[in-house]
Amino acid sequence: MDEYGQVIGPASADFLMSRFIGQSIQAVHRIIDHRIETEIGLRLELDHDEVRILNLGDELVITDTALPNALEVALR
Repeated sequence: MDEYGQVIGPASADFLMSRFIGQSIQAVHRIIDHRIETEIGLRLELDHDEVRILNLGDELVITDTALPNALEVALR
């Protein structure tokens, strides 16, 4: 049996991503850093929210809020 992708148990209420559980992905958009013309992540449009998953340097960033202004402008 495949070990990956299985749910271990319910997420706690204070887990950042718990409010997204159960929502369907309506659209997926690439995020391009125009300063270096490179794809650095994805923006997922969900039923009631959206979330961005980014590779910033060596860091994985998952956020539903705006990034610092200079970076936010570079990603448009």
